[in-house]
Amino acid sequence: MNIIIADDYQPIRKAIAGIILTAYPAATIVQVEDGHALVERALSSPWDLTISDIAMPGMDGWEALTRIKQKLPGKPVLIVTLNWQPENILRSKNAGADGFVPKHLLFEELIPAIRTLLNGGTYFSSTLNGGPTDPESPIVS
Repeated sequence: MNIIIADDYQPIRKAIAGIILTAYPAATIVQVEDGHALVERALSSPWDLTISDIAMPGMDGWEALTRIKQKLPGKPVLIVTLNWQPENILRSKNAGADGFVPKHLLFEELIPAIRTLLNGGTYFSSTLNGGPTDPESPIVS
C-alpha cells in the first residue's frame, strides 16, 4: 500500500506515519510539506491513499484536493486537520474529500478512516455527530 501524507508540520507527518505503520507495517509512505508537492507526487506516482492537512503554505489542502480529484476522481483523499469546524468539513466534502478526521482524534479514528476509504467508503469524523466529545459515533458509509 502506498500512502502520501501532506502536512507542513513534520512532527504531525511523523505521527501519522507511525500510526499507519503500526496497523500496516508494509505500507510505503511518502511525506510532503505543501500542496504543490502533494499534487506533483499524486499525479506522478502510484498511490492508494492521500492524507492531507488543509492549512499549508503555498497551495492549501483544498486546492490540492480539487486538483487531484479533477485528474484522479476515484482515488481516496482523507483530510486531517486541526480546523474541524463544520464549515471546513463541508468545504472538504464539496472539494471531493472522501474522509475527514480532526487531528485531536488521530489515535482513535485514523486507522478506521483508512480502512473505510481503502474499502471504497467514506468516513467523516464524529465531529459531525456532536463534536469532539462524541468520538464513538463517526459517520461511515
